[in-house]
Amino acid sequence: MSEDETEWPPLAEIPGMAFASLAAAVDKPENPFRTPVICTADAGRPSGRTVVLRGVDASSRRLWALSDVRAQKVADLRANPRAAWCFYDPQRRFQVRMEGTTQVHVGAGIAEAMWDKLAATQRQGYGLTVEPGAVLVEPWEIRWVERPFDYFAVVATTVEYLDWLELGTTVHRRAVANWNGLKWLSNWVAP
Repeated sequence: MSEDETEWPPLAEIPGMAFASLAAAVDKPENPFRTPVICTADAGRPSGRTVVLRGVDASSRRLWALSDVRAQKVADLRANPRAAWCFYDPQRRFQVRMEGTTQVHVGAGIAEAMWDKLAATQRQGYGLTVEPGAVLVEPWEIRWVERPFDYFAVVATTVEYLDWLELGTTVHRRAVANWNGLKWLSNWVAP
């Protein structure tokens, strides 16, 4: 067995390691995993954008981000609830990709609980009088509504597939895992 082979983590631990890496980023703005790219697709084309990771739960396999309910990603997810998330840490040369089915939560329940955790300054961003992407003649035209919660949404993806990639100096390591309804089925794959 070569030295590189002894450094490989146990295959069964990969999903847990991936979720633990993401969970460690939720409250750390300096952690690159805190700002992943989430990709959605409408009927015509895929679309990716950076979001802030707001929650991770390995036991339910869920990832959470926040959005303005009028944003294109919400419209995309309502039409096609499949989403892909991509996390990359350039210092560690470590990437995690996850895919799953996504729900958009508004109003009472999950959205309200997440709203209550936000500072007043964070809440304001969800109350623009114009929808995200609207054309402005001048940037200072932006105004805010009295009840920004009316435009607040939580995007929650239940992960069904993950791809774990570590770019080493001599050997790259990659594994994929699929949720079969009861447990993760993992395989090493070529990087």
